[in-house]
Amino acid sequence: MIDLITEQNQEKISPEFRSHLMRLAPDKKIRGIVLLGLQSSAGSSTSRRALRLQRDRRIKDIRKVSAESLKEIEAILARFGGRKLAESTSALGSLPFESTTAGVQALANLPQVTAILEDQKLQALM
Repeated sequence: MIDLITEQNQEKISPEFRSHLMRLAPDKKIRGIVLLGLQSSAGSSTSRRALRLQRDRRIKDIRKVSAESLKEIEAILARFGGRKLAESTSALGSLPFESTTAGVQALANLPQVTAILEDQKLQALM
């Protein structure tokens, strides 16, 4: 059964990626990047040491939230024939994956997901 995706959750998928997904065959797999959110805990301190400590704390918090979310993400990806393309999330809370359109939509339904982007090849501008 395909999860219904609300309009609010649909907005988590970038417009370009959404457009590409609409043209994709249901069983065709596509690569994406899921971004996990974390409540901001910005402080008012501006010293170099304080900023470094805030950054380190933020990375630690992101990794904790990401680790807790990975089981749900892995279950959704497996359910829709997808897979994660990295062992864990980056320090910024991103995780590359491969899945079907339905899998991407199911990921968008997770409350901890803030955005889903298409994983595109980088090309030289020249």
